[in-house]
Amino acid sequence: MTQTLAEAKAHVQANIQEGLYCPVCGKWAKAYERTLCDRTVSYVKMLKSLENETDPVKANAAFIDRFGLKSGGEYGVIFRLWDFGRKTSPGIWKLTDKGRLFLQGDIQVPRSVVEFDGKPMYWSDELVSIWTVKLDSLPVSKNEDF
Repeated sequence: MTQTLAEAKAHVQANIQEGLYCPVCGKWAKAYERTLCDRTVSYVKMLKSLENETDPVKANAAFIDRFGLKSGGEYGVIFRLWDFGRKTSPGIWKLTDKGRLFLQGDIQVPRSVVEFDGKPMYWSDELVSIWTVKLDSLPVSKNEDF
């Protein structure tokens, strides 16, 4: 059975969240939902605490040790998608103005995003602030100095 490119594209779009092999190139394709929760917001708070760290090995090790990660990719995805952090050099992320405003409770952001190939496909309509995201692992109070 042969498909037109338009049919192949429609098939991929209809099945991307479950994952499938692309009928055109044969590569695995899957969209992932990312949600802000206590753990992901804790990444942003930790980024703030590492603002003056210039050693990428120490910065990356701090995240990996604190959160039991296998690599730094997980927190980088959160920083990049929500624009909470920007990579300034290999292993070094800096808090963005948006990340700072979020930590201060001054802005709300979508709770979740579905991303494919590192890019947002669509965002949830539900907006959250740091105060409405459950923060079990790193308690935050409104009086805390960020």
